[in-house]
Amino acid sequence: LYNVGLLRYQRREFDAALGAFRRARVLAPREFDLTKKIVQSLHALGRFDEAAVERREARRVRACSDRADVREMTAFVIDQLEVDGETVYVYEIFEPDPQWTVYYSFRVIVGDRAVRAIQLESDPVTREQGVAALFGVDFPDERHFTTPRAYRDLPEYGAIRETALEIVRASRTGIPPG
Repeated sequence: LYNVGLLRYQRREFDAALGAFRRARVLAPREFDLTKKIVQSLHALGRFDEAAVERREARRVRACSDRADVREMTAFVIDQLEVDGETVYVYEIFEPDPQWTVYYSFRVIVGDRAVRAIQLESDPVTREQGVAALFGVDFPDERHFTTPRAYRDLPEYGAIRETALEIVRASRTGIPPG
C-alpha cells in the first residue's frame, strides 16, 4: 500500500495517494514515513487544517518510535512543490533552537543542488521588538537576507505557504526580495 501511495503521489493523484497511505497506516500505525506522506498529501490537496492535526501526530509517532533514526530526526518534509521549474521541499523543524530559531525551511533544489532556502525564522533581537517570526533567505555563498514579511504571532503553515512561495519566486535572481 505504501508503494501504491508513492506511485499515486508521484502521478499527482493526491486523493488516491492519501487513501493508500491511510489504509497502510491502519496496518502500521507507528510507521513515521506513513504519517509523513499523509501530511504531504494533505498539503498537496490544500487541506491545511487536517495536515496540522497529522503534523502533531507525526511528532507523537517520532517521540514514541522504536527506531533511533526516527527519534533523532531534527526536521521532516511536510510539503513538496514545483515552483517555476524549481523543486521546493518544505521542512518543519521538530525542536527549534530557542535562540536562533527556524520553524519552516523552504529548500529550493535545482537538479541535485540546493540553491537557496527561504525560512520562517526568529532571533532574540526580533523577539525583543515584538516580532515572533519573519522570513529570511539563505544562499549557498552564505549570504543571508531578512525580508520585511514579519509576524507578531507565530502563524500556521497554511497561512504562510503562499507568502513563502512568492519569496521563492522573487529570490531566484539572488537579490533579496523586498
